[in-house]
Amino acid sequence: MGPLALRLSEVLADPVEPGVDRAYEWVELVNTASVVVSTAGWAIGDASSVDALPGVEVPPGGYVVVAAEAAVLPVNVLVVRAPDGTIGNGLNNAGDTIRLLSPTGEVVDALSFGENREVFDPPPAAAGSGATLGARAYEAVAGEGRWGVTLRPSPGSGNVFAAATATAAQSEAQTPVAAEAAPTAAPGATTATVREAAPEAGQTPVALPTRFEQEPGGATPWIVLGAAAGASIVLVLVALRGAWQGRWRRGG
Repeated sequence: MGPLALRLSEVLADPVEPGVDRAYEWVELVNTASVVVSTAGWAIGDASSVDALPGVEVPPGGYVVVAAEAAVLPVNVLVVRAPDGTIGNGLNNAGDTIRLLSPTGEVVDALSFGENREVFDPPPAAAGSGATLGARAYEAVAGEGRWGVTLRPSPGSGNVFAAATATAAQSEAQTPVAAEAAPTAAPGATTATVREAAPEAGQTPVALPTRFEQEPGGATPWIVLGAAAGASIVLVLVALRGAWQGRWRRGG
């Protein structure tokens, strides 16, 4: 593998769309270098063919998603489209190889999964429909153990794993090599992986509820205070009503 720069980070090989779904696939790359890296001259592909990438600048610690022609992604994600509409010849759901080549033609990163053993033997299992395979580390962990099924797809941000996997990732991140290889967040951005509680036996992992941050000058505090005030007024009215009924019974 070459010097630190772009690395494979997350793969959606089996979108939820029925039938032939290659037009909806995507592969996320992360810039593990401390400088901006352009994708110009880089190439990505599957086991049989590769495609040259359009040139976009990826900030240190930033992500870019290489997407097939019909893949739908969040509006705030940096995206480049595969020039011919598919990643390689399209990723096989049951297993395939994904290769990332530098401008010099060197294979900088590669992954095989499912039934494909070209890179890893044994390979990590295929993620399944709508799920993604994500990298737990970029340098320190060798072999298929570097990859795992994510808790949910997270294009354009750090991979999310269930607690058991996250614990392993935390141990990996404590090694000097992993610390050196881990992406450094660009100003105003974050590449931190979210750690979530382990689901109980037999339960499906559920993402944490969304937390909405209040913008400066927003009305949220007034809504909260208004609700609290409303509750206080109700309590006062109830108390006055009880006192008035008591006086009425006494003839006061």
